[in-house]
Amino acid sequence: MNYYDEFKITVKNIDEFEFVESEFIDCSFEGIDFQNQDLKRCKFVECQFNYCNLSNAKISFSTFREVTFKESKMVGLNWTTTQAISDIAFDHCKLDNSVFQGLKINGFKFINCSVINCDFSESHLQKASFKGSDLSLAQFNNANLESADLTNCSNYFINPLFTKLKKARFSFPEAISLLEAQDIKIEYSEKDII
Repeated sequence: MNYYDEFKITVKNIDEFEFVESEFIDCSFEGIDFQNQDLKRCKFVECQFNYCNLSNAKISFSTFREVTFKESKMVGLNWTTTQAISDIAFDHCKLDNSVFQGLKINGFKFINCSVINCDFSESHLQKASFKGSDLSLAQFNNANLESADLTNCSNYFINPLFTKLKKARFSFPEAISLLEAQDIKIEYSEKDII
């Protein structure tokens, strides 16, 4: 296994690194296009990915621990194939069509992200933050969102009958969508409009 510690990896020096069965500790990746790349059996610990494209990358049997992704595109990743993931933060990332089904990802941060059509079914998301994210078509069936922060999120449909929401935080008026699963109709009066 190749081992890299405290490297800054950019487009200029990327050819100096192997990305299969490699370990990266405290490394930063800047503007790298990993789209459709094989990143199998890699270990990323205390790393940062800034302005990278990891869409459809193969991350099977890889480990991501204390990793931050900023303004990166990560469409279509299947996180369920990883060896281990913990303490991950996504900031202004595009994660559309990714799968997190059944994972224990408590405390993960999805801040101002596009999380369209992601599958979080049966996931443990206690104390996770989705602040300001677009959750269109995201699936949370049988997920645990207790104490999660969904303030300023948009376009979500979460069925409280099949999702644990105790102490979760939501913003008005988007929180009204939680009533849709109950087939409750909300009518606005003229004084509500003023």
